[in-house]
Amino acid sequence: MPDSSSSDPPILRGSAFEARIRGFVEACRKRPWVSRLAATVFLLSAAFSVQILSQPEGPRFREGLAVYATRFWPLLGSIAVLLAAWVALWAATHRARLAAMLLLVLCAPPAIANAAKLASLDLPLLPLDVYRIGDMMSVFHADFLRPGGWLKLALLFAFTLPMPMSILLLPAPKSRPRTRAVAGLAAVAFLGSLFLPATNVFAQLPGLFARTSWDSRGTHDQNGFVVFFAMNCRYVPVEAPPGYSEEAVARIIRELPPSTAKTSDLRPNVIVVLSESFSDVTRIPGVEFETDPLPTLHELQRDFGRLDLVSPVYAGITCNAELELLTGFSMRFFAEPSAAWVDSVRRPVPSLASILRGHGYRALSLHAVGGFHNDAQVQPLLGFERCIPGSEWVNRESLGWLVTDDAVTKEIVRVSRELPRPWFLCANTIEGHAPYDAKYPDPKCGIRFTRPLSEKARAILTGYAFGLSRADRALRSLIDAYRDSPEPTLIFFYGDHLPDLGDNFLAWRETGYLPPGEGSTCLEMRTVPAAIWNNYGKRLTACESPIGMSYVLPLLLDALELPKPAHVRLVENAGARSPVFSLADYRLMQYDLLFGRQHFLRDVR
Repeated sequence: MPDSSSSDPPILRGSAFEARIRGFVEACRKRPWVSRLAATVFLLSAAFSVQILSQPEGPRFREGLAVYATRFWPLLGSIAVLLAAWVALWAATHRARLAAMLLLVLCAPPAIANAAKLASLDLPLLPLDVYRIGDMMSVFHADFLRPGGWLKLALLFAFTLPMPMSILLLPAPKSRPRTRAVAGLAAVAFLGSLFLPATNVFAQLPGLFARTSWDSRGTHDQNGFVVFFAMNCRYVPVEAPPGYSEEAVARIIRELPPSTAKTSDLRPNVIVVLSESFSDVTRIPGVEFETDPLPTLHELQRDFGRLDLVSPVYAGITCNAELELLTGFSMRFFAEPSAAWVDSVRRPVPSLASILRGHGYRALSLHAVGGFHNDAQVQPLLGFERCIPGSEWVNRESLGWLVTDDAVTKEIVRVSRELPRPWFLCANTIEGHAPYDAKYPDPKCGIRFTRPLSEKARAILTGYAFGLSRADRALRSLIDAYRDSPEPTLIFFYGDHLPDLGDNFLAWRETGYLPPGEGSTCLEMRTVPAAIWNNYGKRLTACESPIGMSYVLPLLLDALELPKPAHVRLVENAGARSPVFSLADYRLMQYDLLFGRQHFLRDVR
């Protein structure tokens, strides 16, 4: 355990009472068990104090405190991190008491920042937020300091009260430089290992430390602030791909064909709708319908061209599908599991939103449920002026916690009427989220089953199909709102991923949709439909087979008659039948824009 040198100043001087206290302290220090107890009390007090300080006052304050009372491993993990930091500071200062006080001083700012972010965005602090501090400050507010925080202050006082005495009782014998150096190096090695995916102990032991990649708030609440923060340190360093340099980027840009499109005077308004878990249920074997449950989708595919997309995810982590479609980046170059909005976007990056704003568009993002994927922080980094969560909408009709697709359509129409043209609205729905077997009280959709299925699978498919028909009707309403508009308008509608239809792919397996021996990574389980509509007669370029979501961005810019930046031309070429550029070039471009020096943004051809 850390100690400090005898050169520490005397603890107490002066009166006889102070002398007796000093004598008591010195006598206690000579007993090894007292010193160990003092160190234990200090670490426990520090762990609880940091956790209390990191929680905003509010309805979930008590839940944030209960994590250490109900889960042993998060408490032990927090103590391990604090102990390592304490030992490292002791090795550097040779003073245990000074190191203890420095530890508390260093822990306070991130804990307070975590409380502020939770209060403002309902999202915990991430190590990557050091890159996004300017954007964080623009959305923070002071609710975490509002009146009613007396419970927090009282608990802080209760847990910090033992600290002064425990610090005073820390041992003060001399230690050898070699001992101090070895202990310090071990502590630094442990802390450094947290920054590597392969050695981050909290990420490598999922049975002890819970992590849900799409739910950073839930992961935080189950592990406490210290463990959660340490768990996410592994995303801070990103290794540059082989050959990355300004010269390599310049070589790629020189070899790119120049953008041939000229900026059109058309400048249509743009709506992109991500429909939660949307798919074409009529493609599932053994399922038939009295009438087409998706007439709008199928009509658009006939009139404007059919398009199937390959999603990077199955049954969750929607933000990864968003990343590919809006930016042209590919999730294949990220470590698994990864939630792009949480782990990777740490500064402004080019996207459909930023490209359109460069052509005079207004750009807003509408999320029926904001918060799961760090949306409020990341959307402005993509070029959106703001991400508006469903809690702030005028139209908030819901099924339980799920904002309905019809409400999303109404909100899109309402917001668009308040914007000068041209404008871009990107909306995410949530009604299509699982579970499906008990969501609707009377899900009638004329469904028939032509092969034997379990009752559970039948109930899931019936509820899911009914929800899809509601999404299709909402799409029809959205189109009708702009069909006769004098302003040119384009709507792009797509599903983010296939849904979870029961444990172990229950309905997918029983219907035969999922091939035997296959899992969630096969093409069938990653293919989702997309559709385009516009009121100026622009059709999609025909695609004979499903394309990756990364390749949608060039298609949209073609439909909008806008020139393509260098990185979009590279994406377009990489998706061609006979590409000139390799995946290595693609990866280099993606690293440059996300983590490198953004040389690609300097191309003006």
